[in-house]
Amino acid sequence: MSTNIFEPVFGGGATGSDLPYDADAWDGNTDVPTKNVVRDKIESIVESIPVTTDLEVVTGETMYPAASKGDRFVTTTHAYLGGAEGVGLQVNFGDIFECIYTNAGGTYAEVGSYWSRIFNVINRDDGYRWVEMAENTVDERSDPGNSIGFLNGKFKVTENGVEKSLDLASPGPIGATTPSTGNFTSLSINGFGIPDRHVYGVRWDTVNDVMKGVVLVNGVLLEYDYQNFPIQEQMKRCVLAHTTGTFQYYLHPNDSNKKLNGTASVLTGADGNVMVQIPKFYYALFNDGNFMYALTSLGPFSYVKSDAATVTSVVHPLFYSGGSSTPSAYKYCSAYEGVLYRSDAYVDGDTTQTYSAGDKIRSVSGKLPLSYFNRAERRQAIDGAFYQYDYWMNEALILLYLTRYKNWNSQLMLPGYTEGSAWDITKRCKTGITNVLGDACGSIKYGVAGVNRCAFAHADTVVVANSFYGVENLFGHLYKWVDGINIQYIGAPLTEAKVYVCNAPYLFSDGTVTNYTALGIDLPLVTGYQKTLHPGTLLPSVADGGSSTTFIADYFYTSSAACWRALCAGGALSVGAFAGVAGRAADNVASNRDARIAGRAAA
Repeated sequence: MSTNIFEPVFGGGATGSDLPYDADAWDGNTDVPTKNVVRDKIESIVESIPVTTDLEVVTGETMYPAASKGDRFVTTTHAYLGGAEGVGLQVNFGDIFECIYTNAGGTYAEVGSYWSRIFNVINRDDGYRWVEMAENTVDERSDPGNSIGFLNGKFKVTENGVEKSLDLASPGPIGATTPSTGNFTSLSINGFGIPDRHVYGVRWDTVNDVMKGVVLVNGVLLEYDYQNFPIQEQMKRCVLAHTTGTFQYYLHPNDSNKKLNGTASVLTGADGNVMVQIPKFYYALFNDGNFMYALTSLGPFSYVKSDAATVTSVVHPLFYSGGSSTPSAYKYCSAYEGVLYRSDAYVDGDTTQTYSAGDKIRSVSGKLPLSYFNRAERRQAIDGAFYQYDYWMNEALILLYLTRYKNWNSQLMLPGYTEGSAWDITKRCKTGITNVLGDACGSIKYGVAGVNRCAFAHADTVVVANSFYGVENLFGHLYKWVDGINIQYIGAPLTEAKVYVCNAPYLFSDGTVTNYTALGIDLPLVTGYQKTLHPGTLLPSVADGGSSTTFIADYFYTSSAACWRALCAGGALSVGAFAGVAGRAADNVASNRDARIAGRAAA
């Protein structure tokens, strides 16, 4: 055996035969490993590297494979994984998925949250092949905000949505209009946001009223003003068949007047209800000292609080609607406030309509919403597989708003139709004002909507509708009835306001605890701006001490007497600063009729 110092025994000493590793004799200061040990170590490292295997995806047929944590596969076709269109995940040729939790394989609904797409290919019209380094969307609905495109030895970069062209022969820094000669090294963390399976949300200092964005990384919550919203960016408008709820087609992300393929859509009811698809997500709402945390993710997570207690995420209750033990892959909220379908025709809502046998309430564009039915009548008129907008849908949308905007002041972040002057029935507007926004968030002013949608002549600058990823009038315009929640005010004078909820639409009823579950909390007994929330919920514990711009920034109306009350959400156009995404009115009996109260559907 050679006595070269590069071939000493691994078992100790400077020379010797090529022996296996001897832990007792090894001296890390003087000895070096033998070639056999080096070979063995390299082989063990190679074996530990996740293997990426091809997966040919056939739409509607290919399920997620059984896998262990760390396994990877690359898709070899453009199709839907884990189910058909509307059920499975849209994938592209060359996407790479990594298993983050060992699973037995199956549909998107069953195991989709156990996989992370770590490499997302997007085909665009410019000939480049684009790759998102941190996934912004799960399909090709929009240009990536932060990505790299390759074509014939050149590549382009988008940073925060701004495109930059770079030539490999003379690369330059991101941000340069005309890149100068130099070395292209790295991209800013601010440019690439967070991967699709990461945990993101807010930390709210409930004493000093300071809210910050946070992400959970390796068990540590880091303050970070993230600009990627993996859950919200999967929300999209689509059409579901009346009665059955069967998926028909997606609408174009930039204009709901078109289908995803660019042909004309039908939003007037002939093709079905216009809905917004919401992907299954995990969440945790908890308090730690003076801080309230609202965290969300497409996959499960846990966090250890300062008192060493572990918070474990759960699938949001919205996805268990109907009492199922298996969560749905998607839930659907109506894109528009409900419109009355009577005697085979869609009719504008007025201040006299009451329920007649055969009435249906549907989500269609181009009509004045129905706003005079009471809660029970609306429940009765909801069509087939659909049900009335309920407590858990309302809570989910507030949560998704909060983790998107990181600010309670929704009128500042997403202005709605809350102009605040005296109520006038003629100020109501027709549904579909936000069709031009597609799946985007935004607000539409009267100057854009025009007299065809809003008969009352506003100033051009007055906002007459907003949209939250396709949900038109998330707040404002008209209050929305919220089903699946009953509030029992007790005492004279009032001493309690107990809250009961139900997650099975076929069991919804008014003024009862039967089939309802107590949340174990009391709502405020005073009317005012909300200041704090009950831990684990988005319902107010204190409605005194806030304002239209501080703390929760939205109003709460309480009951004036002991009785059963129903809940209305969002505020109407006449209430001004009182309205907002977290605005709640708990002062209506379920049988109340009011032209300011509309509703919406869910599925």
